[in-house]
Amino acid sequence: MTEEEDVTRITEYFKKYDLEEFLVRMLMELGKQAPQDPLEFMHQYVSNFCCEKITQWQDYVFLFKLAQSDEFSENLLLNRHID
Repeated sequence: MTEEEDVTRITEYFKKYDLEEFLVRMLMELGKQAPQDPLEFMHQYVSNFCCEKITQWQDYVFLFKLAQSDEFSENLLLNRHID
């Protein structure tokens, strides 16, 4: 594989998973805080990000199940709020 092909493949991978934005944000926060242990900071940053993703996924699953419920469907059709 040529270097150009490597760059293309890596760029596509980073875009697919929004890694460039994530890494830039992490490095910006690292620079702002300038912790004594930068590796521990990055470890915590990644761990916190993963926890947020899990929470978002759990919220999505909850909302998906709620949307499938009969009560939600009836209230949606009647344009009412669920109490």
